[in-house]
Amino acid sequence: MRTLNTFKTLFTIVILACLSCKNNSSENKTTQSNIKIVKRTTKEDFSRLFKETDSIATTNAHIWNKNIYGPILLIDHKTKTYYANTNPDSDSFTPGYKCFEGEFPKEIIVRGNTNINWKEKKWAVLELPLSNMPPLYAKLLNLHELSHIALGELGFPKHTVDISHLNKYHGRLLMRIEIELLKRFINSNQKDLSLIKDALSVRKIRHMEFPLYKDQENSLELNEGLAEFMALSIATDFYEQSYTSFYTMLIDNYINLDNYNRQFAYFSIPIYGNAINKIDALWHKKITPKTNLTNFFSEKLNLTSNNDIEYYISKYDLHKISDKEFKRAAQQQKITDTIIQNYKIQPHLFVPFFKQSFSAMPPEYSIENEGRYFGGVKLQDSWGTLDAHSGILISLDFKSCYLKAPKTITKDSIVGDGYVLRFKGDFEIVKESEIRYVLKKKE
Repeated sequence: MRTLNTFKTLFTIVILACLSCKNNSSENKTTQSNIKIVKRTTKEDFSRLFKETDSIATTNAHIWNKNIYGPILLIDHKTKTYYANTNPDSDSFTPGYKCFEGEFPKEIIVRGNTNINWKEKKWAVLELPLSNMPPLYAKLLNLHELSHIALGELGFPKHTVDISHLNKYHGRLLMRIEIELLKRFINSNQKDLSLIKDALSVRKIRHMEFPLYKDQENSLELNEGLAEFMALSIATDFYEQSYTSFYTMLIDNYINLDNYNRQFAYFSIPIYGNAINKIDALWHKKITPKTNLTNFFSEKLNLTSNNDIEYYISKYDLHKISDKEFKRAAQQQKITDTIIQNYKIQPHLFVPFFKQSFSAMPPEYSIENEGRYFGGVKLQDSWGTLDAHSGILISLDFKSCYLKAPKTITKDSIVGDGYVLRFKGDFEIVKESEIRYVLKKKE
């Protein structure tokens, strides 16, 4: 099973970075000064987190007609120590607050916050340490991962999505304007829905310009977006105390990303969803795996929109944003050209995937028709292991990757610029041309 947890790791990093950063605005100073930091480092702390999560999930089970509380693993990936809210070796899940400690298998790669199948159970996984994180944030992350498991049980599948259009100039610009309007909405009194309607109108312009990616965005929001909304709707104490500051924080960090990625779903559906709550508080119970969320929200809002993006740029005085994105697009094209040159045109190693699992590290760039570039990965496959820390280009379907040309090849390993690939005896390296090496299964 593929595990790609860069985005959830970044989600946590965003929280921690924003809590420690200095901000000159009086509003953010006030917000941060009101955030209580609680260090959770002991088994007693973890038991308390389990109890708090169980309590609020049970109390608010009526919201989704389901109690999402279940097995939870807190894993320290450096030591491989885990803390669980149930005995991993028991045949069933027994709710309780006892903290079980053990050593997580070194051969299983798990990074970031995710959910996994292990010992016949589906686990919500949080990465340790949880120190320097407000308790409400830790609980929301817990609920988010439990929500993924619940949504899977309700028939919502996970999909690999291609959202490389968000890194084209106009795709990024239209996303940038949409989330600017979402940010303004949650920092308003949130009673007037005109900002929400205009944000959704900008989204529909993007979908008209990039029709092949409409379903890709929707699949992502039915997965990450709906999981985040489910967690938020259950974590009522979080909503009351931290909703505006938290999602403003996520938006600000997304805006500054060099490469727009799937993180937008973490705030888009919570914000749209809470706005739609004002019209229909039970809307979430009408969503199915086949629902198009943009169309659904448009119908709820009785949306009539203007299809000219210049109308919204002028209406909200967004000319500076437009100019900045134009300059950025030229710089980004240079980065993309360099990646293609290094991993496809110049001598390179092509590696097929058969049954891979991996964790990826930033930076990340989506390159249309080519794949996704990551700063590094740790990967396992049926052929062996790969540890790359200075760049890798993975195909859009996650069935293969490209690395720079090998420097040293032995009977069971390849060493290249910033990577080591170790392969088993039934595989070999074949030089197909002057610029292409391939890892192949021996015939």
